[in-house]
Amino acid sequence: MAFLLPRQGRVVYSGSAGGAIGLQAYGEASWTHDGQTLESRLAAGLNSTDSALDFRSVSRLSGPQIISERTDDRRMSKHATSQIDQRAGLVHMQRAQDSREREIKGLAVALSALPQMLAMLDESVQKAAFFVVGDFWVEDSLLIALGEEEQRLPVGRVMTRHYQSRTANDKLIDIWLAPQWKNAAARIRIRFDGYTVDLRAAQVEIDGVTLVSEPGALPPEQ
Repeated sequence: MAFLLPRQGRVVYSGSAGGAIGLQAYGEASWTHDGQTLESRLAAGLNSTDSALDFRSVSRLSGPQIISERTDDRRMSKHATSQIDQRAGLVHMQRAQDSREREIKGLAVALSALPQMLAMLDESVQKAAFFVVGDFWVEDSLLIALGEEEQRLPVGRVMTRHYQSRTANDKLIDIWLAPQWKNAAARIRIRFDGYTVDLRAAQVEIDGVTLVSEPGALPPEQ
């Protein structure tokens, strides 16, 4: 059965980022929608929630499906945008003077909207193929449901459903959803090129109500 996405949500994370040595990191996954248009954000940084990555997207809601249409992604000093034409099966990407196009055959989802796409996914789905769009790339992805897991987070122990997206270029995106938090992402881990960002929920807000919070784990005020 597909899940109805709350109108607004924001999860603030603490965790680590880096290679062999992980540094303290913070992050945010947030969204808002009016029943038709979904705006999503996924961000992470060492000193704040957006000092390294700030990925944003606009998608259209069609029943239980998210149809991503635009992305606006910033990674350090690099800024990339994309226009996703699902009907024509084409993604047009732009970064400064560089542009590229990628044909797609199937659903394309912005990386920043991936947590919401999973939150709305029918729980009976064990595998699914789609494309992930983000930061001037489009990747073929295989989604695998890995079952229920208990996660130890800054706000305590939480039961979750674990999903993993494996892309053609060996990027691994793991997302753990917490049913008790309206399927908000309790943990997000992204691994590529020997680099890992691992974020665990320190505060969860759904439809304007703070469900849990661990002040000591939140990023310092800017």
